[in-house]
Amino acid sequence: MVPSPEEEAGSLLNIDLDEALDRYVRERARLVKRLKELSVEDWQRTAEHEEYSHYSIVIMFRELLLHEMLHAYRIVVRQCNVHQPQVNRGMRRFNDSRLKRKGL
Repeated sequence: MVPSPEEEAGSLLNIDLDEALDRYVRERARLVKRLKELSVEDWQRTAEHEEYSHYSIVIMFRELLLHEMLHAYRIVVRQCNVHQPQVNRGMRRFNDSRLKRKGL
């Protein structure tokens, strides 16, 4: 996803962080509630995806979780002032393993 020109100019700095976090928590709670309502058959439903040879609801939400964990990791790294090259090496390994898993 490419940032918009407004985002590049810093528009996200004007967002009320408390409001954004509250919205995130509400939306995730609604998503979790809906996922808990899925049947075993629903979880096994498949679909076509250009980046995967096999794709299902399980895979879709596993990827969502991994994506969010990556963002959480980056937040922690920034809060701890961890030396940035360590993060870049970790991301390179993460991306390499994803490409291998996809057979690329």
